Amino acid sequence: MKKLNKAISMSIIAAMLCVSLTACGDSLSVSDNSDKARKTTEETTEATTEATEATTEQTTEEKTEAITEKKDETEETSTDTNKDVEAYNPMLDEVYSLVVDGYDEDREYTYSSSGIMEEISYGQPESLGYILMDLNGDDSPELLVGKNGSSDGSETDDASFIYEGYTLKDGKATQFLGGWARSSYYWLGDDHFYYVGSGGAMSTSFGECHLSEEGEILIWDDFYFTDEKEAGEMGIYHNNSGVWDSAESEELTMSSDEFWAISEAYEFKMLEWTPITEYTPSGDYGNDSSSKNTNCEVTAIWADGVVDNSTNYYGYETPNSDEYTTHVLFSVNKEVKNFRIVELFVKNIDDNGNIEYLYEERYKLETLTPDMPVCAGLNFPGDTPNNGFMYTDSEGNDHLFVLEVSGKDGSLIVWEY
Repeated sequence: MKKLNKAISMSIIAAMLCVSLTACGDSLSVSDNSDKARKTTEETTEATTEATEATTEQTTEEKTEAITEKKDETEETSTDTNKDVEAYNPMLDEVYSLVVDGYDEDREYTYSSSGIMEEISYGQPESLGYILMDLNGDDSPELLVGKNGSSDGSETDDASFIYEGYTLKDGKATQFLGGWARSSYYWLGDDHFYYVGSGGAMSTSFGECHLSEEGEILIWDDFYFTDEKEAGEMGIYHNNSGVWDSAESEELTMSSDEFWAISEAYEFKMLEWTPITEYTPSGDYGNDSSSKNTNCEVTAIWADGVVDNSTNYYGYETPNSDEYTTHVLFSVNKEVKNFRIVELFVKNIDDNGNIEYLYEERYKLETLTPDMPVCAGLNFPGDTPNNGFMYTDSEGNDHLFVLEVSGKDGSLIVWEY
């Protein structure tokens, strides 16, 4: 596909006041003339000073009012924008969980499209990103999730493929676009999308569309497609409805080469995605035991490569230490009370796969401080988590966090039980 390539000045004028006095009859003495000139100058200076002070005072008041109004408008806009962004948290939380934690076959995913699942299962999940931008001029951002490249990574490396598009309707997020390998959307710029789909050897479509002003549907600028006619012939059709129906479309007289030439004339653009791995999960992330909550005052990381002989820490080793024991470093930015390392036991698993845990304390520290972390040797047998830790927050509430190893990349996952 082709790529598309694309003072205020101000002046101030000052005027000088010249006073010239003449008299008919008796002439004025030099001293009288000087007194009058001085008096005239003083009066002029006083008048000018008063006018300047009045103007300055008025200008200052006007500027202050303007700045205050602008600040109020900015704060109001910022509040509205934050509220809009929060409406997309559930979608971003779910995609983030898929990328960071991997696909969980026992979990029911609410938002992620078939395309997202394809990327998670067969592609490069870490390539996914998101962007918030106003696509229909209503001063409210839409959410796009996608990546740079094509759906299969081979079609083009100079375009942005879009897996999902969400807009806000009455303050709630609504999906208006969902893409996957055989039904793909790409970014054209100017708030427009290119679409290409396939339904078989004789069924191919492509076209251009954009989000309606109301944010409810995609409006099709052009939709071209092929469909099988009688005796195995292929027809070429066009409409502005996006409906793959030859009966409701205009049949075009052109060759297949001319058909594809129209498609190749579209010029893709690149979006500046924010990597999904840089997204910060919302406060609701992890309320479901199948998702992972990182909203924790204690940081838990693998100790290998972090702890050495010069590191000061409290040490703990599990009684069942063996060749498979690995070490976890627990640290804080500000002290927490009643820090405990616990061993978890499964009490019950419900029909949805949610686990109910029991726990026993294995190590206890009255206060965990920033200058003295805890390095613990722990075992992680099997797929079911068996390690956790607890602490008491400033309001006296106890928190229990589960330690789990990612089956995707072996990273350490922390989520609140």
